[in-house]
Amino acid sequence: MKSRLYPAVAAVICGMDLYLKSRVEKCIKPGEEKKLSGTPFSIRKVYNRGAAFNLLQDQPKTMRMLTTSAVAAVVAYDFILLHQKGRHLLKLGMMCMTGGALSNFVDRVRHGKVVDYIGIRTHWEKFSSITYNVGDFAIFAGAVMTVLSEFFQNKN
Repeated sequence: MKSRLYPAVAAVICGMDLYLKSRVEKCIKPGEEKKLSGTPFSIRKVYNRGAAFNLLQDQPKTMRMLTTSAVAAVVAYDFILLHQKGRHLLKLGMMCMTGGALSNFVDRVRHGKVVDYIGIRTHWEKFSSITYNVGDFAIFAGAVMTVLSEFFQNKN
């Protein structure tokens, strides 16, 4: 993959998540849940003022500072990484994480909270009560790719 295509991955993830968040904001009422027929997925609107699992939700200034610092560090690392040869799986993983992080960052800066909208029904009530967004899944997938890239660093 050409180096200039990697940032496009981050942009597509970020744009798609922000678009979906805006649709959820307009079409779903808080507390409402729309089950996607034949799947374990549902769409609902949940606001997260903190980090994962509402960590630091009562400390918005700290949350904003930590988020800003983390996104700045990731983007700086991306800039350095994109100027290196090879390391394709690492670059792809980082761009997935960057796209998800930027989407959540934009949400937090604009609204002081992140919109989560994807629920997954399981037999475990605690897991079923967690709500995600596309950015969260991209961050997770990117983290997996980043770890895997360490095992395959000479082959990618």
